[in-house]
Amino acid sequence: MHQLQTVLNTAREKVINTKHFLQLVKKHTEISTISPELIREFVDKIIVYQVEKVNGKQEQRVKIYYNCIGAIEIEPSVKMQTS
Repeated sequence: MHQLQTVLNTAREKVINTKHFLQLVKKHTEISTISPELIREFVDKIIVYQVEKVNGKQEQRVKIYYNCIGAIEIEPSVKMQTS
């Protein structure tokens, strides 16, 4: 019974965090520039990994942890080359 309550509490917390994050997004629907204040409001931390050589090319992973919802795994759509 205790485990079930823990799972239920965790699910409720995720719903509350998601709702809070969506309120932040709705508040900033017309963003024209990214300010330090905006970054602080949305981002908890950013982890920049070391550059790795993959198939002869240098790649670098960046992981962004958002406030309220944590990290979101997104496949990279843009690859930047480093010198």
